[in-house]
Amino acid sequence: MLMSGCVRPRSLMALSIGSTFCAMLTMDSISQFITFQPGSIKPPANYLGANISQCTLMDGNNVFPSKQVWAMSAQEYIKCAVDEAECELKLKDSYLPKKIETPFLHGYRPELDFSTELDPQKINYNQGLIGVLRRIVELGRIDIIVPVTMLSRYPVSPREGHLQQAYRIFAYLKQFNPPMLIFDDSEPIFPKNNFHMCDWNSHYPDASEKILVDAPEPLGHSVSTTCYVDADHAGCHATRQSHTGVLVYVNCAPVVWSLRYKLRMFGIPVDDATIVFCDNQAVVINSTHSESTLKK
Repeated sequence: MLMSGCVRPRSLMALSIGSTFCAMLTMDSISQFITFQPGSIKPPANYLGANISQCTLMDGNNVFPSKQVWAMSAQEYIKCAVDEAECELKLKDSYLPKKIETPFLHGYRPELDFSTELDPQKINYNQGLIGVLRRIVELGRIDIIVPVTMLSRYPVSPREGHLQQAYRIFAYLKQFNPPMLIFDDSEPIFPKNNFHMCDWNSHYPDASEKILVDAPEPLGHSVSTTCYVDADHAGCHATRQSHTGVLVYVNCAPVVWSLRYKLRMFGIPVDDATIVFCDNQAVVINSTHSESTLKK
């Protein structure tokens, strides 16, 4: 189920090996005026807690034999974070739970947790844990974004159960630590006949994507953007609020865990409209059929 739309930007990582070559040329130019330590100019290995590396990507469809792509992981950051959590628990003669298969205990809802409220010292400690977990999400562990976001709703008055669930997420990270997040610059292939094509000009004749006059001239290869969206309708049992998840790709590289504006201001050509995948049939129809009637 598909629909077209636009999203805003947030962050982007360089996708091609050619960017490394350009960076080295820049550093060589700077080195004519500044003396660097021998061996200090090299491809990046760390960035704000993330491990940065290059890996070989094999293609099973034989479109290309293999190619070098950038990859990012949070392995070292996670190890340090887990070690610190375990040290804190040892002081209380306690340990992280073992044999964890999911970040949250099955059926656990933070909004329905009425366990004892934490004292001021534990509140401060719990806030620190949530901050570390949010940073781990930013470093690529998008598999824990839902439970971390749900716990982040209670920074002022968290409960003992919330703290224990935070420890459970650390136990999950310790047990399941995927090696890396791949930034593949390959162009995705989506059959055009899967999309409902609609001429919106008759309904919105003056509508167009706003492109600022001071945007740089697009250079290089163009890119496409893809967005995956899902929502837990009225998921909060206390307020009936919904939780919405958004995952944005530039070509085949995941970059947000909102985007065309930022790409254009980078001077990157953007192909067509953003392709959005959604599993809600009503949303798809209302967004792609001009004759549809909104009922909600």
